[in-house]
Parts: sequence; C-alpha cells; structure tokens
Amino acid sequence: MKIIDAEPQLVSEIIEETTVTESRKKAAFTIHIGRHRLLGRLAVVEDKHGAGVIVELDE
Repeated sequence: MKIIDAEPQLVSEIIEETTVTESRKKAAFTIHIGRHRLLGRLAVVEDKHGAGVIVELDE
C-alpha cells in the first residue's frame, strides 16, 4: 500500500480518471473508492479545500 499527498489539481484529475464505485461525504472530507486504469484500486481522501491523499490499495 502506498499513500501519496496530493494538491487539489491532482486530486481532481485522479478522481476524473477513476471509475468511482463508492463515495462517502463527512464534515471534513470526502472519500472516493474506485479503480484507476494505471494505478489500480484507489482510495482518494479529499478535504473541503480539494487537497488530500491518494491511497493505492492492495488487490
């Protein structure tokens, strides 16, 4: 598993390129789970300002 800090532009690009299978919104963040064509299975945690972390999940 790999965790990558990401600026708002990268977070939005990764979400656009990912087939999102589930999203959950909380007060401080939104988490998106899905599959990216190159990176595989991902969790993207996005804060209310658009920045966040990208987590590459094990298959």
